[in-house]
Amino acid sequence: TTPPPTAAAAAAGTPMAKLYVDVDHAEPGDRVTVRWEYQGEARPSTADFIAYYKASRPPTSNAYYAHKPCDGHAAGVLTFTIPNKLGLCEFRLYRDNRYDSLVCRSSLLRVGPLVTLHAQLVTDDGGSGSGDSGSSSSGGSGSY
Repeated sequence: TTPPPTAAAAAAGTPMAKLYVDVDHAEPGDRVTVRWEYQGEARPSTADFIAYYKASRPPTSNAYYAHKPCDGHAAGVLTFTIPNKLGLCEFRLYRDNRYDSLVCRSSLLRVGPLVTLHAQLVTDDGGSGSGDSGSSSSGGSGSY
């Protein structure tokens, strides 16, 4: 096992590593690139791995969708094929092949079709207006 980062770095709140994802949205079957890099004096172990999770799963969960080893490298790139699981997902870097040793998480990845909503306001007097104006009214009544 590789020793953890220095006590000074841990006390200062310096992250041990960072994960970067090349997109913020994907469809099942897409290939997504994940890049990791250890920071400062932090060193990887030969048993570190990156796993792909539903974002709502607890940090110690071993219920991942996919995982790949980092092979002891302090930085690198891995490509994951997104499974047919929709929702908010993330990548997680773990140390020493242990689920109780979460190092860091990626930004969220939205998986599934993008949905765009457009609204139109229809008033009681038959008029209409775009719901894109960003303004709102207080009081009064109307159909929304």
